[in-house]
Amino acid sequence: MAELPAALSLFSLQGHTALVTGASSGLGLQGFQCLARAGARVIGAARRVEAVQSQAQSLVAQGFDAHSVAMDVSSAAGVAQAFAELDQRGLVADIVVNFAGIGLNNKWRNNQEAQWLQLLQTNLLGAERVSQAAVQRLLAHKRPGNIIQVASTLGLTVQPSVSAYASSKAALMHLTKSMAMELWPRGIRVNCLAPGLFRTPFTAQFEQEHGSHYFDLSVTRRMGEAPELEGALLFLASAASSYVNGIVLPVDGGNHLRGM
Repeated sequence: MAELPAALSLFSLQGHTALVTGASSGLGLQGFQCLARAGARVIGAARRVEAVQSQAQSLVAQGFDAHSVAMDVSSAAGVAQAFAELDQRGLVADIVVNFAGIGLNNKWRNNQEAQWLQLLQTNLLGAERVSQAAVQRLLAHKRPGNIIQVASTLGLTVQPSVSAYASSKAALMHLTKSMAMELWPRGIRVNCLAPGLFRTPFTAQFEQEHGSHYFDLSVTRRMGEAPELEGALLFLASAASSYVNGIVLPVDGGNHLRGM
C-alpha cells in the first residue's frame, strides 16, 4: 500500500498546461474537465466562444486553473489567431488534445466533394494545424510535449455510410504515427485515442434510430459513457505513458473486434 501514492503520482498533470480543442461539449468537454481535475492548467478551445467560456468559468468556480480561446480549427487563419492570442496571454501548452471534429453519415455514392473537403479541413487538417502551431512553440521554448490526436474506431474498421468520415480518421491515425517518429528525438510524444460509440448529445439521434440493432451486434451491448474515456486519456496525457509513442488506443469495449 505504501507504493500506491507514488504510482498515482504518475497520472498527475500538475505543472502542465493542456490545450483541448472541441472543448465546448461532448467528449471534448469531458476531456477538458478531466485534465483540469488531474491538476493541469487547461485551455479550452472551440468555435462556440460563449459555450467554451462558460465551461472554463465553471471550472474556475470549482477552483481549477482554466482558460478559453476561440478557435476554428477548419481555418488556418483561425488557428493562427487563437495561438497569437495565447502567446499574448503567456499560455504555452505542453499537452495538446485534438478532440475537434465533425461527422458525416452518407452513402459513398452520395458523397459530395464539398462534404469531403469540409471533413478533411476539420478532422485532419484541423489537427495538423493545431499540432504544427503547438510544436513550433514547444521547440521555441525548448520544452518537451505531448500531443494526443482523437480519431475513431471507424478509422480501424468501417461501417456502411461513413466512408468519408472513416477515411479522415484513418488518415489522422497515420499522421499520428509519422509525427511520433519525427518528434520523439525532440522530446515530443504523439499518440492517438480511438473512441468507439459514446453517449453524447451528438449520438442521441443515432441511439434513438439505430441503437437496438447496434447493441444486438456489438460486443458491449451498449454505448460507452463519456467518463469511461477519461482513464485512457489521462494515461496518454501523463508520465504514466512516458515510453508510449505512436500508438492508436481503441476505447470501445472491444467492439472494433467485430468490425464496429
